[in-house]
Amino acid sequence: MTSTIASSARRVELITGMVSVIIPLYNNEQYVKDAVNSVLQQSYQHFEVIIVDDGSTDGSLEQLSDIVDLVTIIKQENQGSAVARNMGLAAAKGEFIAFLDADDLWTPYKLALQVEFLNAHPDYQMVCGVDERISMEFRFTQIEAKHPCAPELLEKLSGKQFENLLFSCPYHINNLMLRKTALSNISFCPDLRRGQDLDFWFQLCSKYEVAYLNVLLSYYRENLSSISYKWQSVNVKLHILKTAIERVDSTNDVSKANIHKAFAHACSEYAYSARLHKKPFIAIKSYLHAIWYAPFNIAYTKGITACCLEAFKLKAYPRINKHVQ
Repeated sequence: MTSTIASSARRVELITGMVSVIIPLYNNEQYVKDAVNSVLQQSYQHFEVIIVDDGSTDGSLEQLSDIVDLVTIIKQENQGSAVARNMGLAAAKGEFIAFLDADDLWTPYKLALQVEFLNAHPDYQMVCGVDERISMEFRFTQIEAKHPCAPELLEKLSGKQFENLLFSCPYHINNLMLRKTALSNISFCPDLRRGQDLDFWFQLCSKYEVAYLNVLLSYYRENLSSISYKWQSVNVKLHILKTAIERVDSTNDVSKANIHKAFAHACSEYAYSARLHKKPFIAIKSYLHAIWYAPFNIAYTKGITACCLEAFKLKAYPRINKHVQ
């Protein structure tokens, strides 16, 4: 079934017990069929699959030709995965929402475990679990179908997690299931082409506690050609952290010291990325920014020293080689 949704504000009557699976798709012809099959062969079968094609220019949709009657395909011009997921949310009819990237996979019992948990724990609005990194060659047929014993909550990753999220995000969007009613005033930021998942987690964790099941639920491919590994001209993570702090309410008291520590850490991470991309002057500026937030962290000073040496090599070596030759 193929359709076009014109408005994200469309009201949909929810179907009890149904899971709406939202898959944003952009040029993933090699993996999308495997991803969809990992949904279609779930042990829990009360679901709908909504694939939002974000203007693919390869043969991604052709790969789905033999299962087109089992999914809903929504087409849009290329606007990024955030807009695609929001489009899927607008069309979703399920009581529960789950997301899957078009090059990743679910374990066969993923939906069953999460629906069972949310039905048994009405106070929780969302539940997630363990993910495992896989190679680009890994295939759906290699997944072990054995259903695990009743999983336990991992306490250190459950409960209120907003402040911990400032320093590290151990959660993957592929593992998330939540009640659609929990998404009032929460959506993916359309202005973010990267980091939209982290921003979404901040929105959720500012309002709800996390339930983290200590069981493998999904596999994700480490695609080195994805946007996550490309150089970014601005510190997106720092922007997301600042936005999250601005949105925070009184129920998420975060100390000023931890806020500054988190901002400094984000600046340091960006500086390290700049060094990897041979941009020492940008790295120096970011380390100085980190020192402004955390002036007594000697690691940032050492980073500046290393960048100065790297900058000298980049500037001086070409001149030296020219004179030597």
